[in-house]
This record gives sequence, C-alpha cells and structure tokens, in this order.
Amino acid sequence: MPYRKFLIAIAAFSLIAIGGKADASYSYVVSIDGIASPGTETFTSGSSTLTFSPHSDVGLVGSSQINATSVGLISTAPDATPDSFNFNFLLSVAITNNGVTQTLSFTENIAGTSSLNASNFDTTLISYNPPGSGVNGGKINIGGTLFNLSIGAPGSQDVFFSAPTTNGAAGSISPRIVLSAIATVPEPASMAMVAIGLGGIFVVSRIRRRAA
Repeated sequence: MPYRKFLIAIAAFSLIAIGGKADASYSYVVSIDGIASPGTETFTSGSSTLTFSPHSDVGLVGSSQINATSVGLISTAPDATPDSFNFNFLLSVAITNNGVTQTLSFTENIAGTSSLNASNFDTTLISYNPPGSGVNGGKINIGGTLFNLSIGAPGSQDVFFSAPTTNGAAGSISPRIVLSAIATVPEPASMAMVAIGLGGIFVVSRIRRRAA
C-alpha cells in the first residue's frame, strides 16, 4: 500500500506540473503618453484642464479590475461658451510576472466639452498594441501566464470609463487584467514520471490481485 500511494503521488505531481498557473502574483505600472506613475499628464483647452494621474500596484493575484488612471477636470469657462476637447492618448500598462515585463497598451480618443458647472465627455477605443491583445480574449504570455488587458473592441465607447465632474470628483479609466493558465507541452522528464507512476500502479495492482 505505501508503494501504491507513493506512485500515485508521483503521477499526480507530474500531471500538475504540466499545466501553467492562472493565480500568478504580478505588478503593473501605468503610463500616459510615456509619463509613468506617479507623474501626471495634462491637456488644456481654453480655461479648462484635464489631468491624467496614472497608477501602479504590486502583489496582485489573479484577474483584477484596475484603476489605471484618474482623470481630473478643472474649468472656469462660462456655461454659454464651454471649452472643447478632442485628442488621442496612449495608455500603457507594463505588467511584470516572474521577472518578465511586457507592456500592453491602447490608443484612445477622448472628446467633449467643459465649463464651470457642466461637462460631457466620451472615450472611443482606437487600437491595441500588441494587436488583438485586449479583444475577445486575446492573450499575451508574460512569465509563463497568459494575460489579457480587457477594455472592449476598437470603436467601442466609454468602456470602463467614468467621466470626471468639473471642479469636483475625478473620473477614471479602469480596464480589467484577466489571467488564465497556459497549456504547455509536457517535458520528456515529466512524461517519464507520469509513465513510471502509472506503470507502477498497474504492476502493484496485478500483484495484489494474484496474491488474493
């Protein structure tokens, strides 16, 4: 019986070792147009200013909704003649897992108006880099785990976007980082351990049946 348990343990351990992990501990650093956390990027129109404050975090485990950047808005423009914004920006998320860092980024357009007492903004996703990394489950291998920065498909509007309030609460852009296990090709050594374990179980079972 001890031999049987030992052989089962070998086989089980080898099978577990074949697959990848979806619960990796990782960190990320966000940048806007190349300005990384804790810096800020500002865009001005007339007497209105949008301020992007990218974030970073460490020790995340599994899929997570992240606050990639806060979006603040200050304006003194008259309500009758609001200031207008219409520009593209590049939001990049540098993810580090198992000592490997890779950057996933997307280009987005933000357009709208702001005045002293009102604001109206929408975002439109333009593109991803690497292409397809955030669309319909497209995944990138970072340090042995598959990562997906999910924020909708190109052309989609206001996905994970919360608009700021003029001279008040900040808005945010909060994409979701999705992890999944990576299906790896078993190494010869792992397959040999599985074969030894299963073969041993078969032999022990045959001996026990004969003895009975």
